[in-house]
Amino acid sequence: MLKKIIFFSYSLIFIITLLYFLLYIYTFLTLEKSTQYKFSSLEIINFYKDYSNKLHHLRGGKIMWEENVKNTEYIYSTIKEFHSTQKNILLQGDSWFELINYEDDDLFYKSRKFLEKISEEKNLGLINAGITSYSPSLMKLQLETLEKDFDVKPNVLVVFIDQTDIGDENCRYKNNKIYKNNELTAIKVEEYSGRPFDYTKKYGESEILLKEKSQIKKIFYLLNFRIKYQFLKNKNKNISKIKRIINNGFQSRKIEKCYWSDIENYLSNSSSNEIEYFKKTTEEYFDFIENKKNLNKIIIVTFPHRNHLFDLYDEIDKPYKYNVSNIVENLVKNRKKITHLNFTKLILNKELVFNKNYLENDPASHLDPDYYRNYFINNVIEFVLKNSDV
Repeated sequence: MLKKIIFFSYSLIFIITLLYFLLYIYTFLTLEKSTQYKFSSLEIINFYKDYSNKLHHLRGGKIMWEENVKNTEYIYSTIKEFHSTQKNILLQGDSWFELINYEDDDLFYKSRKFLEKISEEKNLGLINAGITSYSPSLMKLQLETLEKDFDVKPNVLVVFIDQTDIGDENCRYKNNKIYKNNELTAIKVEEYSGRPFDYTKKYGESEILLKEKSQIKKIFYLLNFRIKYQFLKNKNKNISKIKRIINNGFQSRKIEKCYWSDIENYLSNSSSNEIEYFKKTTEEYFDFIENKKNLNKIIIVTFPHRNHLFDLYDEIDKPYKYNVSNIVENLVKNRKKITHLNFTKLILNKELVFNKNYLENDPASHLDPDYYRNYFINNVIEFVLKNSDV
């Protein structure tokens, strides 16, 4: 019996060693391909980590691994510097405003050039703080951070609230909020989760690649980190699933990963509690910004997605049940500082938007670059100039 146990133990050690060796070789052969998207410096990693601990996530995509990017670009972009002698306008929102910064896309970059020209002609300070998937809770924290850490204090605030904010608030942020003395102080992203905006893996791999000079050590530490990451990711997933089953029954075992399909589903199938939660978080944000003494005017912008426009054409096979524009319209009533630019009303009042004005095959319903510049941005700026005494 003892011999069998010893043989089995040695066999197991041999198999594990062989498997590790094969994984090491595989990691070596695929190193360049599997690590082409990494942070470009330790300074950027530290900046990104620090502010993500409060703001959940910063700007991502290509900007994360570009060299010579100012740290502030991960949170906001200056189109024209703020100055006390001029009106200073801050744009807050999600990817609908972040698109303005897409310098590598000539079509979207037209919007940036247009805004640069307008701000010069009208003597306006203009800063764009749009970040993908930012919704009211995160915008509150972002505005606090801009004021406290970067001295960004606008007179006019322009806020884009997207249709996906219902899903973002309920799925991505609700359970990650941190309060101190009943005040929201941070929204932390879950580590080792594999969810959108969890950059635990990118942080770990980037740090190894930037710190280690020896190729042998680099691959050794990288492989060990990937094994650890996968283990902790599966562990957290299973613990979360067990907790859900214990608290809510076996039918609740499915964990929402908060990918696009999960976020979109809230526009069709939200419960009354989920809609009320979105209203509550949005109203808290409105209360917060309306009480800001430096803000003279606040403009809220909403735009329908393709599936909201079923009254205009027959191509829609899945009309949405909820429209954020209607929710915001009710929330801004009787608010002195806040005005609502409701594009749903404009469109349904025969300023028609056709299917071709949305990006083809984009489930998030972003607009075609030319239409984005000539219709959306142009109407937003005209509305701002008209309603903020600029």
